[in-house]
Amino acid sequence: MATSLGALLLAATFMPVNGGGAAGYPYAILDTSIQRELLLFAAEPLAVAVCAVLAAVFLLGRHPRITAGMLLAFGLQTGLLFLAHLGAAAFGNPAYNSFRPAGLVGLAGAAALLAAGALALAHAPKASSSRR
Repeated sequence: MATSLGALLLAATFMPVNGGGAAGYPYAILDTSIQRELLLFAAEPLAVAVCAVLAAVFLLGRHPRITAGMLLAFGLQTGLLFLAHLGAAAFGNPAYNSFRPAGLVGLAGAAALLAAGALALAHAPKASSSRR
């Protein structure tokens, strides 16, 4: 499951998020044909994909509640990122923006992260209270 989460986010990073509107130049979050400094925007979804997989693989057994919180936070933050890309492409200036599917794929990856975090939290052992 962890690898499928990472795969969705990686796919959304390489797919076009915007069709370029009337100009017709689609671009992806990780697009090497545009300004190099814009490649820094690709660091976030790539880092989330790597961190989510590492958290699910290495931390889930030892610290399930922390891992669940991490997955929930990654899912929320990544969902907002791809929602912004989707909104700009769908509702932006039609001369420069047009819909492409990467925003939806990224939102699906974010939803999967949220679901994985909620599932991990539901199955995590309850914290014991040590009041005296």
